[in-house]
Amino acid sequence: MNSTELIKKMKLNLLVIFLILFYSCKSSNKLETYKLADSTFVALLEQEFFFQEILNQSLIETKDNTLSQLGQKRRLNIQNYLNELKQYSSTSLSASPGTLNPRQSEKLLTLNQLSGADYKKMLFSLLVDTDQEMIGLHVKAVAATGLKNVDFRNWVDSKIPFWQAHLNDSQKLKP
Repeated sequence: MNSTELIKKMKLNLLVIFLILFYSCKSSNKLETYKLADSTFVALLEQEFFFQEILNQSLIETKDNTLSQLGQKRRLNIQNYLNELKQYSSTSLSASPGTLNPRQSEKLLTLNQLSGADYKKMLFSLLVDTDQEMIGLHVKAVAATGLKNVDFRNWVDSKIPFWQAHLNDSQKLKP
């Protein structure tokens, strides 16, 4: 991927983020207040984390050392994120493994039927999608009707660059 294509993708991702931010902040004539409970946000995150963990494991298991290292880096980064999350959220994470939604299950089934270059291409596409989903969840959580808990909301806001960095890493290596 050349630098022009990378810049186009980055611009498109920024546009998506701004659109999400715009629509999440848009309100009617009445003043809206923060509504999102910590537990709701954490539940949304848990499902996406489980999906990301499966994708990270897929990276680690590839025979490509660069991809394996990326999977390990992503896993460590997410573990650090989760440790911080425990400090800021009034909701504890579930002790049991997560579950996938039907869309995620279907995508993993399709991924596991592929091999070689097609497998890598779809794997990175899924990584980009899930990183964008995490950015979207964080943007919504800090919007006008986002998290009620001010400290948690501020922490979530500070983590948007973390997810943007994950997205950038995935896009750099995407076949």
